[in-house]
Amino acid sequence: MCSYWVCNTPFDAWVPLPDVTAAQIVQARGVVRLFTGNLSAPVDVHPPFDGTEANFLRAQIARIAAATTIVPNGTIAVDDDAGGKKFKIPDEPFEAKYAQEMIVVEENWIHRLPYLMQHGGSRYTVSGEDPDEEKEPTAAAAKAKLDEAGVENDVPLARGASDDKPIPKPGAKAEDEEGGTPAWSARLVGDPGQYGEGAACYAVAALRCARWPGAVTVYQNMPGPLPTKTAAAWTS
Repeated sequence: MCSYWVCNTPFDAWVPLPDVTAAQIVQARGVVRLFTGNLSAPVDVHPPFDGTEANFLRAQIARIAAATTIVPNGTIAVDDDAGGKKFKIPDEPFEAKYAQEMIVVEENWIHRLPYLMQHGGSRYTVSGEDPDEEKEPTAAAAKAKLDEAGVENDVPLARGASDDKPIPKPGAKAEDEEGGTPAWSARLVGDPGQYGEGAACYAVAALRCARWPGAVTVYQNMPGPLPTKTAAAWTS
């Protein structure tokens, strides 16, 4: 779980934001509001939002982080011992690639945080309707009930960035993906030259999220000979 601290100026005290609920994330999806900078201010919107501006800010941060925090494929792996609900450090070390290769979104980038489903959470908990049933049924039983109800529930933990839904054209329905803008765009910035055999490249791969245009992830090889060189990626 992440903790977020905020302040209005670098000279003010940092204030922790409260934890967010699934209901608040659902409510935050349905409204547009400018922030005042006052964390205790009421959020007067329609449909109503249950909480103050601090809660509203935390809900929007949760949405942005879940949608835009991506990492190079191979830097993390799904932990099967934890039921596929957590990431772990892969058994095989990540093989750093040149920035020119990393602008191919389909092969190289995955989401670091779980997908937020329709109900605002990353997974469902289904309890048995029969008092004699288990209170916490197995994952297979829970999935079967959700499938029967037609509820979205099978989004994989390690989902590719290229699997994100395109942004519909203006005026189009949300489910109309044909001809929409891809969720991620990538470009190469800087000098793509490789100086010497197996040398690092100083170019930078920059990926921008179309759904949240201010979110950019950059990747660069660190100087050093292959294969001992390292790579780093940042999301802002």
